[in-house]
Amino acid sequence: MGDHNDITHAAVQVLPEWQKALLRDQAESLIDRYCCYPDWAYPWSPEGEQKAEAAPYQYYEEGWQYHYWARESAHPGKNLVRCYEIDPLEYYGFFSRGADFFFEAVASCVTRGEMEDAAKYAGSLLHAHQDPGTNIHCLEGRFGLDWRAVESLFFCSDQPFGPLNSAMSDYLGVARCANGISIKGYQPKLLGKQPAEAAFHLFRRHVELSFFARSRIIPVIQRARRGAKAKAEALLRGTEEETARVSADILFTSLSIASQRFSELDTDRLQTVDLSAYPPVDAPALLSAPYRFAPVAQGYCPSLSGEKVPLRLRVRNGGDVSELATGLGTGCHAMGYRIVYPVPRDTYATFSCRAGLHADLSTEQSAARLAVRFDGRVCWESELMGSGGMGEEIAFPVDTGGYLELMARDLSNDGYGNPHTHVVWGELLLRK
Repeated sequence: MGDHNDITHAAVQVLPEWQKALLRDQAESLIDRYCCYPDWAYPWSPEGEQKAEAAPYQYYEEGWQYHYWARESAHPGKNLVRCYEIDPLEYYGFFSRGADFFFEAVASCVTRGEMEDAAKYAGSLLHAHQDPGTNIHCLEGRFGLDWRAVESLFFCSDQPFGPLNSAMSDYLGVARCANGISIKGYQPKLLGKQPAEAAFHLFRRHVELSFFARSRIIPVIQRARRGAKAKAEALLRGTEEETARVSADILFTSLSIASQRFSELDTDRLQTVDLSAYPPVDAPALLSAPYRFAPVAQGYCPSLSGEKVPLRLRVRNGGDVSELATGLGTGCHAMGYRIVYPVPRDTYATFSCRAGLHADLSTEQSAARLAVRFDGRVCWESELMGSGGMGEEIAFPVDTGGYLELMARDLSNDGYGNPHTHVVWGELLLRK
């Protein structure tokens, strides 16, 4: 079988028995056929029977298929053009609308007893989120890059314009694990109780899988070039197994929403979300020292000497300094920055956080304007400056859904490089 077939087979095998029974008549076709649909319906492929069969079960926006995570354009007589740098909010909007569409489509088909169509939609959704775990497609999407950029990391001076025996072609394009894969014992996780919530949590799995797969590309090539084929395949197997886990979560969630059948454990897990552990839709790429090219630190602020200092705030209404269990530490910039998170509609009642300047690292030179904006409306804003740090507790309703933006701008005279402005965004919680 191919990689999509093997991954889908592994995912189906770990579903609970009631879901296997629901899929019984369609499981074989889901594994052998439907999980291939997005490739069959690829917009730039020739028309034919396979494309006609698969196309009705896809999601498109102006020719952009919910499949490849780069934008593509093609014109007769010209090479295919792929755009890897996509506006972050545009990318997430497309992602969430497509995921919402597929989760809703599967649920509607199951409700009507149309299990064949439900399996076809599910197969298309699975394929789209298996690609980020494959050798080349993991380069697409968030912080995406062309595979030729990876080739340039293996630059060969005697073949400077695209070697015929390339690293990607020789070691990734053909490399795969033999004898199938297994995730026996894995218990699929519920991504949400309704489509919008499921799409929200799927984004985190999508980003995590992409980064996990990317982290193994160079080690796989290095091992394969040294002739350590078994070690290279072991890395690939780990990636395919993680892809199968994501696929199992997608199938489990789709059928749970369709049947409105949820365990107490699953629903309890979804009651609160810590956004500091969730990939933001948009975030700064460069801020003041010592953050620089890693501008958002999860769970700490770095000192000038490079030590990880716990997140600590002095809240105005109490005056006491408290250490925060979770959150983000960032530098700042005269031009400002924003960290953007999506909030699904009709899912969470409130957002709360604690924000301010770090209680220990701030100095008399520290000065920043912080703000929190939701769905285009400023819900909190404050100017903070001076040593000892200051912070505030923030809370407001978010049930309508929209983008949540954490915003900051340095107000010191050295707004670009001020190393004394340490912003803390603590305990970023969405609650139902």
